[in-house]
Amino acid sequence: MNLCHKSIFEGGEVDKQDVKVISNNFLIDKALLLFQSGKRVCIRVKGNSMFPFLYDRRDLVILEHFVFKRLKVGDILLYRYKGSYLLHRFILVRNGMLYLRGDANNTNHYDVIKREDVLGIVIGVNRNGHEISCDSWQWRFLSLLWIRTHKCRVCLYACYCYLRKVRK
Repeated sequence: MNLCHKSIFEGGEVDKQDVKVISNNFLIDKALLLFQSGKRVCIRVKGNSMFPFLYDRRDLVILEHFVFKRLKVGDILLYRYKGSYLLHRFILVRNGMLYLRGDANNTNHYDVIKREDVLGIVIGVNRNGHEISCDSWQWRFLSLLWIRTHKCRVCLYACYCYLRKVRK
């Protein structure tokens, strides 16, 4: 099931005069209105904090309204933090606060936020026209593996790169 509008992301020529760059604040404000009406929103990933799961300017994330009761370790959340909007992975809850961290973060630093700061939850990723559900067993397994192996990510990533070369 295609969760992103096909004409936006696949095929067809785009006239550069029709392309407009808008601020994240404007985009997120509009997304919040859509969430409130039960709609899903697709946003292009900007930044490398979620590498290697999400790629800067290539991947699109499919977001929907956040419901705390359905939150699971490993979910990727859109949230407000120190005046910015971020997409990071949920790690744990402690004393009512949510602890989140980007996948590329190899330190013990967490963003600690209130649940009211969460704006949406990523339910899927559109990568080169192919959609990946964040609820698929493969995505969940790799997400949890990535969290649990936080201390040895550098070695895991080197192995991943080596295996990618061997497969080609």
